[in-house]
Amino acid sequence: MAEEEDLEDNPFFIALSQKFVKFYNQAQDARCLVCVPSTDALQSVSNITQQMVETHVFKPSPYFQGQFVSFAGKERAINVNGNKIECTQGFTHRDEVEILFEELFYNGRYESFRVVCVDRILNTKAQDSKKSTATVNSGQMTQDELKNFLFTHATPEQLQGLDSDITAFNSSYVIVPGYISDVQTKLQTICESMVQRLELSSDTDVPKAAFEIAVETYVLDRTFDKVFPAVLLDYKIESKIWKRIVNDNEKVTGAQLGVQKAFDCSLERAVLCLQGLPTMRAPSQMHICLKATVETITSLVTAHLKRQRKGDIAIATDDLIPLLALVLVQARIENFPAYLSFMEKFGVSAGSVTEEGFNLVSTRAAVTFIKSELGKGIDANHPDISAASPDVVRRKSSPARVYDRNSDLVDKRQGFRRAHSNVSAEGGYTSSAHSSPETSHRLLPPGSSANSNKKEEKVLPGATATVEDMGGFLSKLALGY
Repeated sequence: MAEEEDLEDNPFFIALSQKFVKFYNQAQDARCLVCVPSTDALQSVSNITQQMVETHVFKPSPYFQGQFVSFAGKERAINVNGNKIECTQGFTHRDEVEILFEELFYNGRYESFRVVCVDRILNTKAQDSKKSTATVNSGQMTQDELKNFLFTHATPEQLQGLDSDITAFNSSYVIVPGYISDVQTKLQTICESMVQRLELSSDTDVPKAAFEIAVETYVLDRTFDKVFPAVLLDYKIESKIWKRIVNDNEKVTGAQLGVQKAFDCSLERAVLCLQGLPTMRAPSQMHICLKATVETITSLVTAHLKRQRKGDIAIATDDLIPLLALVLVQARIENFPAYLSFMEKFGVSAGSVTEEGFNLVSTRAAVTFIKSELGKGIDANHPDISAASPDVVRRKSSPARVYDRNSDLVDKRQGFRRAHSNVSAEGGYTSSAHSSPETSHRLLPPGSSANSNKKEEKVLPGATATVEDMGGFLSKLALGY
């Protein structure tokens, strides 16, 4: 056996006796076998969790000599043979660990119980005794990869508990129309509870966000057939309006949406990419689809610019939205408002300042732009639209403007900004609240008024921006139906 260490200085034993006092006292009274990983085995462990402690405390089996079962009530068992402990049941890795030394301790009734120091943490392979520092790119994992990731880090008991929560939700939870936020809260509670359990039991450097995305994907995939029809119902009117817009503008061109002439090229590949979104069942996978769509748009336009020998021109924030709007119309996903809402309400990255968050906000901006430019002529009383949505009411209360297909580029770019009239004054533009009907949506420079003699409409400077820059800019916009 290896040289004995002082258990009183062992991090695991200190946590057991000082942090988990109640559990330790109960284990003493039951005269349990306590397995303490050596200090060397714990060097890479920053936090001794309750689940880790429970994994190492056993009571004698009432049926077989030399066998011990989990004191915490888990379906876990070990066999002790000499200086070896064999993990036989309920462990992810069924192998042997070595007993380095053993000491006898006494409880309050002066009854002895065994404390053994083992060469590594139970439930880990020998080569895995040190925590992993590998980077987990969960934002790019497929649904199957995320499922495998979850199954690798979760214990059978944790997965069983999660499946029970999902089954109970699918079988008994009643979704009331118009109260989809309650569904969001319920599923968020299920996900957060599982993530907390994974964090407590994890001995690795896996970031919390990776657990969140893996659990979210698993839960929403299993509940999609119950949840998404409810989202569709809430967005039935919006989806009908959207369908009417894309059907009426099937042949819309980039010029009609304000795409700069230098950027106007075929975006068919981006359209095909976006059309894959309805085949996905979890926000994480829909985010990947949006990311691929935006990247494809950028790639196609960049290649087009190089062919024109205009490679020094960069795609700015103002340029991306009309391009994305063109792709959205050409993709003709009739229930797209429902999919977008599903991503915003149930995705963990919806409000975050990440690439996923930027793509989502950009898409919402493009949808708002499409509605402001192509949805003006929709009749709320049309037979295909049985009830007016709040958006239609707002549109009807605004002064009507005729859609001029021959309007110049500057007017189109200003049209995009009208859809976001609350851009911060620090950005250089304000919205006139007391102007005449003809100029009620006109963006004015700070210090100007609708009665100013200056008639020039300035264009926001289109500076080249990073993801963080564009995300910060777009987060200031009023994005909503």
